[in-house]
Amino acid sequence: MSEHKMQIKVKSYDSTEFETEISAQEGQRLIEQLKKGYSLQDFRNELQEIFFREHSRMLHVEDGTYPVNLVSGLLNRLDNDYGTKFQKTESIFKAERKELERVVASKNEQLDLLRGAN
Repeated sequence: MSEHKMQIKVKSYDSTEFETEISAQEGQRLIEQLKKGYSLQDFRNELQEIFFREHSRMLHVEDGTYPVNLVSGLLNRLDNDYGTKFQKTESIFKAERKELERVVASKNEQLDLLRGAN
């Protein structure tokens, strides 16, 4: 069974239009955040998370570059036209923690090898 999708269309006062498709669950979360005073930067951060997911999925599906290019274009337009900027999001913090754990484990392995050599 396929997942329900929601199409988002954002129109600005200068007639710029963005369109993207997200899951119904993500769309509902976005609607709730907009009602709470969701900022354009928050929207950009959500798009960034979608970009990371699509980039990961791109390697496993045929013509997976289209969604990545679309979201990347949206991110660039938001940055250039509306002054949003790249910010670390939860997936980046998660990747950094994972990399730090890997480095620590690697150093512990090296220390264990050195201790065993004595």
